[in-house]
Amino acid sequence: MTQALQDTRAALFTVFGSRIDKDPEVAKRLIEQHTHLPEDDTGGWSPSAAVVIHSECIPLPCPAEVPAINLWCEASDLIPGHFIEHINNGVAAVYEG
Repeated sequence: MTQALQDTRAALFTVFGSRIDKDPEVAKRLIEQHTHLPEDDTGGWSPSAAVVIHSECIPLPCPAEVPAINLWCEASDLIPGHFIEHINNGVAAVYEG
């Protein structure tokens, strides 16, 4: 597991954990199951990403909804040296930069 994957999972849990499920262990499990290194992403969404997030499977809010975009920005800010970019409403990727 890379540092980017660990940081992404921690950021998603910090920002969205209580919205995903009342049980923190369930929220953590869903985040872990649906965040992948690009080589483990069966959809092949972004081979150049540090991490691929299948947000609709967790489930996380659609990034086009306000105030959800602010929450996504908050999560992105918690990933040192990386940022989250949405590929579509159901998949996001974390890139270095």
